[in-house]
Amino acid sequence: MITEDLWPGSIGFFDHPDWGYAEGSSSGMMVGFMQTMEPDAILAEVNSHISPFPALSLSATGWLLRALTVLNPHSFDRCVRLTPFTLNHFWIDLRHCEFFEVPDLTKKRRKQKKQDPAKQPKQKQPKKNAQDSNN
Repeated sequence: MITEDLWPGSIGFFDHPDWGYAEGSSSGMMVGFMQTMEPDAILAEVNSHISPFPALSLSATGWLLRALTVLNPHSFDRCVRLTPFTLNHFWIDLRHCEFFEVPDLTKKRRKQKKQDPAKQPKQKQPKKNAQDSNN
């Protein structure tokens, strides 16, 4: 499923004067991560959301599974300078990757308070050898 909070922004961030991504540049790029859906389904879903911008299309190379796929760049006129603007799309296939939760170390640090000296572990005393105890 496409992340809903990206729409209707996304490509629009490169066009809208309030954001003006890559303003002053003639090109920009977007990176997509394929995590669960099939590539053709993702492309169709993305294209259903990007109107009035040109549809994205797959290059002659096709999908590179378990790798980086470079889609055909597309150009459009925009409200911020420079225009026309070329947007490059790179999609990374992560469907074969195993993900795990990364602990939030900031939470752990907040929980760690100075320990009460009475609760701190006792340091070991050096053992006395037999010669020292005879003196």
